Amino acid sequence: MAGHVDKWSTDANQAVNISLIQQGASAPEAIATFNPKFTYPIFGKEELIFGYEGLSIHLRFAAHDLLPNLEVTWDQKFKTVGEISALDIAGTLSDWLPQTAFGKTATYLTDVQADKAGEIFKPPGQKIASYKIKNRAFEVWSGKLADLGVQRILERIQIFIPFFIEGGSYLSFDEPEWSLNRWTVFFLYEKLAAKPTPISSIYSFIGYSTAYRYYFYDQDQPQGLKSIPPKAYAKQARFDFTFPSQTSPQYHSRERISQFLILPPFQSQGHGSRFYGALVASFLADPSIKEITVEDPNEAFDDLRDYCDIKRLRENSTFDRININTAVPMPRSGKLPTSSIIDKVLLQELRLRNKIAPRQFDRLVEIQLLSLIPEGSRGACRLNLKRKPNQSTTADKEYDLWRLLVKQRLYKFNRQALMQLDLPERIDKLEEVFRGVESDYVRLLRGLELSEQDDRVVGGENSNGNRGKKRVIEEDGGKEEADETGSGSSGDSEGDEMEGLERPMKRLKAWR
Repeated sequence: MAGHVDKWSTDANQAVNISLIQQGASAPEAIATFNPKFTYPIFGKEELIFGYEGLSIHLRFAAHDLLPNLEVTWDQKFKTVGEISALDIAGTLSDWLPQTAFGKTATYLTDVQADKAGEIFKPPGQKIASYKIKNRAFEVWSGKLADLGVQRILERIQIFIPFFIEGGSYLSFDEPEWSLNRWTVFFLYEKLAAKPTPISSIYSFIGYSTAYRYYFYDQDQPQGLKSIPPKAYAKQARFDFTFPSQTSPQYHSRERISQFLILPPFQSQGHGSRFYGALVASFLADPSIKEITVEDPNEAFDDLRDYCDIKRLRENSTFDRININTAVPMPRSGKLPTSSIIDKVLLQELRLRNKIAPRQFDRLVEIQLLSLIPEGSRGACRLNLKRKPNQSTTADKEYDLWRLLVKQRLYKFNRQALMQLDLPERIDKLEEVFRGVESDYVRLLRGLELSEQDDRVVGGENSNGNRGKKRVIEEDGGKEEADETGSGSSGDSEGDEMEGLERPMKRLKAWR
């Protein structure tokens, strides 16, 4: 029976083929074809489809407005035996695709080829950024989810969420307008230099992102209320929690990047960092946004975010004022306050200016400070050198203080879990976690250095508009792209780090 089941079972990841198409000389042509990363949210954890031989599930999207069409073909279909029957593929996908996707493919292709609306198509919302790679132009557009044009595009592409964004969920359009306006959707398009036909669109979809705005209580009173004493204000206040009709600097907010996707054919080309940079630039320009966060990023997006944030803070001179106080005496025993090691008031000022969440900013500062310490003065290297205490250098002390700084943060964040351990085990576990974090920082710095070397070689862009290719970092026997990725999920990365001491800590994501 097992062999019989295997004969009629198809790998869903291989069966599903996704294409972006545009008008051609006589019929629509595919400009990119790719497979999903995973399909278990749709077809089950085994990612198998029962009941077909030679199965092909073809999902086509018009490259400009993402109009979809589903075509399912097969060589043989399993004949129903009792309660065992072939999976109803169209029925299964009906919960994931808009109804317009289920028309006849021949009619769909004819309509795409004859579509004159593409000639005047523009992405919904407004253009907020543009850039070039190898003489090809790209644009970033953004709009609120209450915009019907934004909804139309997003409805068509939300199936990319179960295909590429693990743990992601569909956005609902059945919300009040004020709630929909909390969501901003960003679209990344290529603007073609030449149209394939006279009536074709000049826009071709590359990726998208969503961000959600939280209005949160701010300890700083609104500008107009600062003259009122706090006690008097509390007595006079009439608390109104109605969502404001318009964004105002008076209503401070936190912007949370929820979903972020560059389609596979366009990854590792520099789009991820530029797209992320465009999002951050738009948030920095909005005076009502006080903090930028990311919703439960995957490891690859963590790296993208770290690289981009570090580069930005280096370029805007934020890091120039941050250093470790090596003049502080090292105690033989007892505690050394964090404020003695580093200027915490300055850190808070710089963090607020850059609108970075506390934990992320602490990590970026730790990474930058480690980059300033010579490798020979770091833990493992110093053990190899076997220096005597009276041979320690200023850089050695700087590393010791940096080590204390990182350990204090890790201990405070994970205090509740660590306190469940006996003291010797607690010390060993904290040291183990610290070593893992330090190793990850070194990996990130190595990738950042290689990336900056590439940028220096080509000067960012050469005379032909070509950027240096991003390096691929080899680690643990595998390759890791440090440039862009798909990301997103359902949790809060700023408050959902701790998942238990027993969690596998290859990358120590739960501890960072």
